[in-house]
Amino acid sequence: MGTISANKLGGLALIVGPVVCLVFYFIQQLGVIGTDVDPADGNAVVTAPLRLIPH
Repeated sequence: MGTISANKLGGLALIVGPVVCLVFYFIQQLGVIGTDVDPADGNAVVTAPLRLIPH
């Protein structure tokens, strides 16, 4: 395996970081849409996708 320069690593982080954030944002929103959660209630928004997971 080769080494990666600090500039390439920084550029990769600037590309991958926002993409990962966007993916998880959409996952969160898909868990909230279709439920009776008040968007102004932060705790309910965070726990809504967790209630969709079967236990």
